[in-house]
Amino acid sequence: MGNLFLLEGKNCVNRKSFQIVFAILMFLSAGSFLVTCYHFYGDSLTQIRAAHETSMLRGVYSTSFAIMLTVLLPLLATMIYSDSFYSEVQSGVYKSVVTRTGMTKYICVKAVCTFGLTFFAFLIPLMLNLLLNLIAFPVEGYDNNYSLPPYVLDYYEQNMFELLRLESPYLYVCLFAAILSMFAGLLSLLAFSIYLYVSKGKFFVHSGVFIGYILLHLFSSKIGMEKISILTYVRTESEGDPVVMMGWMIGLFIVSFLMIAYKLYRFDAEIE
Repeated sequence: MGNLFLLEGKNCVNRKSFQIVFAILMFLSAGSFLVTCYHFYGDSLTQIRAAHETSMLRGVYSTSFAIMLTVLLPLLATMIYSDSFYSEVQSGVYKSVVTRTGMTKYICVKAVCTFGLTFFAFLIPLMLNLLLNLIAFPVEGYDNNYSLPPYVLDYYEQNMFELLRLESPYLYVCLFAAILSMFAGLLSLLAFSIYLYVSKGKFFVHSGVFIGYILLHLFSSKIGMEKISILTYVRTESEGDPVVMMGWMIGLFIVSFLMIAYKLYRFDAEIE
């Protein structure tokens, strides 16, 4: 089992799609940091904000980078490794692995790797961005002539985890980085489970998940219920509902699990 995980990990990292997506994520991370540094370059310490406020997920000057990341999230996530089973079936490579490990173990390891590698492919650039900001910007920001922390803190009760933002802002950024990465992993797992049933039209799954993600957000915005949109939960300072967010996470996992389980059941039935 361990060797199979290592094999899948190496196959993923060596894929051009993984390298391209990871390069894009690193570009967004580094680009956000450099743009923020450019805007604050030469300012006095009294005008410098804290590192958590200049990070890609929260920074004013990195808003465009954060928007690109959250909008393209499903497209980038599904391109990493979710089509691996489809590609190996098309090439016939899967037969040599299945004869040694069995279909159940083969698909289960692929599913775990698809989720895990996608999760970390998103989390690492986000945490690196926060680390770069911690190096370049103060842990506690100052925005007045006396170089003292701001006395008045804005509190928006309708926003998710608002108390955490005020009490532990760095944990708040880390939490949203983890939430965004979790949704990336779950969307890639969903795409992987769909690919188990697809024999043609490889890119329809990528585009289908992406279009569904965008249409859901447009529809929820139109009817004034943005809380049902996944995009709401991958942005900081959003008016979401943690219960709905957990519902989406559990729902995506259950749908993916059932699709994978049914595929394995059909495979076993065909053998018998």
